[in-house]
Amino acid sequence: MVIAQMPLVIAVAKSQVGVHEGYSEGGWTNVTRYAAEVPGLAWADGQSWCATFTSWVAMRAGVANLFPRTADCSTGVAWFQAASRWSWYPAVGSQVFYGAGGSEHTGIVYAFDSTYIWTIEANTSVNGSSEGDGVYLRKRRRADAIVYGYGLPQYAEGVITADLSLRGLSGYTYAAAHTGPGPATLRQGAWMVDNLVTGSLAIDGPAYAGRLSIQQNDASTVAFEVTAASSTAPSIARFKDVNGNITFEVTSAGNPISRTTHYMTGALQLGSTTVDLGGGAGAIVSVKDASTAPTSNPTGGALLYSQGGVLKMRTSGGTVVDLSTGGSAPANFQPSDHGLTGWTFDPACCSTTGTTLSVGCIYFVEVVLRSAATISNLCATLGAGGSGLTPGQCLAALYTASGSRVGITNDLSTVWNTAGDKTLALTSSYGAAAGKYYIAFLVNGATSPTFACGSTLGNFTPGNAHLTPGNYRFCRSATGQTSLPPNYTMTSATPDTNCVWAAVA
Repeated sequence: MVIAQMPLVIAVAKSQVGVHEGYSEGGWTNVTRYAAEVPGLAWADGQSWCATFTSWVAMRAGVANLFPRTADCSTGVAWFQAASRWSWYPAVGSQVFYGAGGSEHTGIVYAFDSTYIWTIEANTSVNGSSEGDGVYLRKRRRADAIVYGYGLPQYAEGVITADLSLRGLSGYTYAAAHTGPGPATLRQGAWMVDNLVTGSLAIDGPAYAGRLSIQQNDASTVAFEVTAASSTAPSIARFKDVNGNITFEVTSAGNPISRTTHYMTGALQLGSTTVDLGGGAGAIVSVKDASTAPTSNPTGGALLYSQGGVLKMRTSGGTVVDLSTGGSAPANFQPSDHGLTGWTFDPACCSTTGTTLSVGCIYFVEVVLRSAATISNLCATLGAGGSGLTPGQCLAALYTASGSRVGITNDLSTVWNTAGDKTLALTSSYGAAAGKYYIAFLVNGATSPTFACGSTLGNFTPGNAHLTPGNYRFCRSATGQTSLPPNYTMTSATPDTNCVWAAVA
């Protein structure tokens, strides 16, 4: 549906008929509201304002791009001529120019016949001068020497013109005479002085109506727009119930505030303007990961958010509940209780003896990150230090579940020669998404350190129960390894009987 633009222009212009410029010390001053309200033309206040008025009308009617924005009539003529929108014949809604080269005065045509044009003109007077005191309706002879020519705005609905040379061309309709838009059409375009409704629905002043219906102009135009006067202004939109109570409002910062129940029959998307319902439909709440997880406690409530793809809740007491576990905090100790991010298992379950590692084998032990995290350190506990360890061939690293190395330590030969809790710094931190990862250990030298580990059942470890190649929790490579490769084929790893304890932090 194409909304007629020409009636909007004429309606806005006619709504100003009767407006006068300022009067001071016995004379008219050329001071009006129009120059200040047209971006770029504030400098023209106090000067001849017929062209400024036409620019204001176009802007308020929502068709600023169809008219020249200028305070100079000659510039307006040149603008239309450069756009190939010039005619020596009138058209409804055209901009008429007067005087030598069209440089002396201008107005808007709202009707014509074979003899006369009817216009709305600013900075004119009862006698039709080009330097008057207000906005007037005028009737002029088309053949008068003062009439120079007409600029034809490119209205969406086309132009009704008396120019025979344009007859039959796209965007033009020929008419020998036309009375212009009638009252019913004009009422759709404007609500008179200081209650002005333009094509883009900009309202200046109070507007009272029993019903407001908006038809969007086209797919690229905003149908309804409200701009705040300042960041400290009251709400820019308010809705009230029958008793005058505010039920919904939009603050000057654009924040919606609802004071009543919301009913939604569709989905709710939080954190994105792109719908992501996972293939679902209907009553679904989709929550994107928080850009920064909350670190302080709410007052008198709780915070619900997603982190690493997991829905969480932070209570007013500071407890963070992982809702993927059913909404209750686990009763047993978690890595975070030890200041860690993830581990192979609770270290309290380690055996009393520990285990040494076969030199030259890469041992892979799996950890699961339930949330995204930045990993800077790997951790292990040694019951006894190694001896004769080979420099440059004692290392630890972090691998993805598919076997890509994403972090590695420096040489650990002088770290693993004593017992204790070992924090093994990666050479650079790694931003890990939620998921499964492997910690890899490589020892070369005379005697391996003794690593804390879980129990075994002879040649079988319960830690690999029901798992298949490529998915083992505890496994190792072939012998003869002297470095940790950038990539490792996990399906080639052998299940290992040693449940080595390790962690990430």
